[in-house]
Amino acid sequence: GVKGCSEFLALASHSGIVDLVAQCLGTENVILWACQIFCKLPGEGKAVPFHQDGQYWPIEPLRAVSAWIALDDSDLENGAVQVLPRTHQDGIYEHVERIDDEACINFIVKPEVVEPMLPEAKTLQLSAGQISLHDSMLLHGSGRNRSARRRAG
Repeated sequence: GVKGCSEFLALASHSGIVDLVAQCLGTENVILWACQIFCKLPGEGKAVPFHQDGQYWPIEPLRAVSAWIALDDSDLENGAVQVLPRTHQDGIYEHVERIDDEACINFIVKPEVVEPMLPEAKTLQLSAGQISLHDSMLLHGSGRNRSARRRAG
């Protein structure tokens, strides 16, 4: 059965979103296997170090797309997602476990691998209601929420 909020499930399975995901994957056969909200509260939302979603997902073969729907406006100050363009083409990056009380995940790409790529990082500034799609192998992360605004999506 489905646990959680039926309204979020309805949003995640909206035909417009499913069509976009299908176009990205090049198939009409799309399965929604997870739906979750990431919420960074004002002034306390934790950072998300750079990682690949595919490292967390038990899917084989790994052909997946993340659809991030902004419930709030998202910008650099409140911890918007940042991506490293074209890294999805590089395959799997080595991930290591790093325990950090200021981060919400512990399985990340080595910081020394990410550091030289940071000048290429693009911030996905979205208005509430906009969507971002990315390949499950794209390196991405986000900073803490240093604003007085919530950032959820």
